[in-house]
Amino acid sequence: MSRAMASKSNPTKLPDTLWHYTTAAGLLGILGNEVTPSPPDNAETGDVTITSSDGFTVSGSDFQAVFRATAIEYLNDHQELIHGLQFLKQAIVDYAEKLEAINYGPTEPHEIANPTDKVKFFRALCDCIDRIADRDYEHHIHCYTTSFSKKPDVLSQWRGYGGGTSGFAIGVDSSKLPKPLGCSPMASNDAGLVSSTN
Repeated sequence: MSRAMASKSNPTKLPDTLWHYTTAAGLLGILGNEVTPSPPDNAETGDVTITSSDGFTVSGSDFQAVFRATAIEYLNDHQELIHGLQFLKQAIVDYAEKLEAINYGPTEPHEIANPTDKVKFFRALCDCIDRIADRDYEHHIHCYTTSFSKKPDVLSQWRGYGGGTSGFAIGVDSSKLPKPLGCSPMASNDAGLVSSTN
C-alpha cells in the first residue's frame, strides 16, 4: 500500500457555512452570473456572505454564485487528490473484505454472484488508486473538485488562495450546495478543508 494512503480520515458533519477563498478576479468569476428565475435542478439559491481579507463583509441573495470545478490532476496541492482517494480506497477495501468473507455452501443461494472475481477487481482497483497516489498513472482521471474551508479566517488559505492581503472568503450555506450524485459525501480533514469530488 502507498505510504500516502496509510492514514485514515473520517468524514465529519459539515458546519452551516463553508468558506471558499479566492482572489478578486476569482470573486468576479464566481459572482458574475445573473440570477436566473429557475436555477438548475441540482442548485439552490440562498444568501452568500463575502468577507474581504481586511474584514469587510457583505451578504445577500441578489447574485447566484457559480463555483467552477477543477480537473483533479491540475490542483496545486496533490494532497487534495490523495485525501479524496483515501476515502474511496477505504470504502473499496471494506467492501472487498465483506466479499472475501462470503462462503456459500453448495446448495445455498448466491446473493452475490462471483464474489471472488469481484474481490480481484476491487484489489486491482486499489492498486490503481495507489499508482495514482504515487503519481505513476498515465491516464486522465475524469474527476473534478471544488474546495471549501470550515473556517472563515485561516492565514494559510488567505496566502494560498486569496492572493495574500487582497483576497476574499465567500461564505456559502452548506445545505444549499448540490448533493453529489452517486458519490461519497463531502469529507473534511484535520486542517478544516472540505472537498467534494464528482
